[in-house]
Amino acid sequence: MSVSAIKVQDLTVFYQNSEVLSGVSLEIALGDYVGIVGPNGSGKTTLIKSMVGLIEPAQGNIEILGTALAAFTKWSSVGYLPQKNNVMDPRFPANVYEVIASGILSAKRFPKILNKQDQMRIENTLEILNIVDLRDHLIGRLSGGQQQRVMLARALVNQPSILLLDEPTVALDPHTRESFYTLLQKLNKEQNITILLVSHDPVTVGNFATKLLYLDKKVIFYGKFGEFCSAKNMKDYFGLEAQHLMCHQH
Repeated sequence: MSVSAIKVQDLTVFYQNSEVLSGVSLEIALGDYVGIVGPNGSGKTTLIKSMVGLIEPAQGNIEILGTALAAFTKWSSVGYLPQKNNVMDPRFPANVYEVIASGILSAKRFPKILNKQDQMRIENTLEILNIVDLRDHLIGRLSGGQQQRVMLARALVNQPSILLLDEPTVALDPHTRESFYTLLQKLNKEQNITILLVSHDPVTVGNFATKLLYLDKKVIFYGKFGEFCSAKNMKDYFGLEAQHLMCHQH
């Protein structure tokens, strides 16, 4: 029996006495690329935060790589890129190399020192994300798209098998957004990294992700994008016009 990347069972979460997630259950296989979409307030960010232990559910269970979340300790195998709303302060006193290195150092016990293998991983990550030329630049002086690549590099430097991203392309221009999505798709296909990507744009996600999770406090749909586009019950739920827009049939 193969181990799933993430398994969620009957997850219910409350925030200020309001139910944010209600009985959410799903299983994400290793190597999947899942786009998580839904309206504002649908619980997308809450689901991701629950998966990394930042929010405690009222009920339900989460397993990461076959281990219950409460007992899971191999966090270096999980990369997390939280929601980013603002460009970093240009006076922030850390360069790109140091920011990426902090991803390794955060997982180390004392003394927190980079060894030669760590340094090689940083250099390799710089190359994978095509940001070698930014190595010594202060992160606060980079563009929004460059900063997102650096933060993705920080999440990737420990060579995780799972990558969780919460609306990573907010405020990026269309060209940079397309480039970022293409990069994620390459990481998924070439390195078999399991990706969960929260987005407000199901149309774009459908071009890249292998599966779609449509969330509205509960699971409305979870499966392959093509199945979503052909499902009659989704047509009934969204209406023919909205479904056509999401499935590029317009």
